[in-house]
Amino acid sequence: MFDVIHHHNNPDQFKDEYNEDGSFKMNKVQIDSISRILINSPKLSDDEIYKIISFLQTLDFDFSEALLKKIVPEEVPSKLPIHAFSN
Repeated sequence: MFDVIHHHNNPDQFKDEYNEDGSFKMNKVQIDSISRILINSPKLSDDEIYKIISFLQTLDFDFSEALLKKIVPEEVPSKLPIHAFSN
């Protein structure tokens, strides 16, 4: 869950990084689709992210694999890959 929150906390983290084949990890369309509000918003520290996770773990809700398959989209408008995560 940390990786998911961290990614949303820093959505443009891969804009200047390369894949092993030399291509950019994010293309121009993907980079342009990131809301400027998110890019310029204050960033959470790792400690703050862990506090969010601790809070979420206190909630009484079953994030079963079947439920996640229903609510996690197969693709998003930016065409960024959807990463699997476990709770």
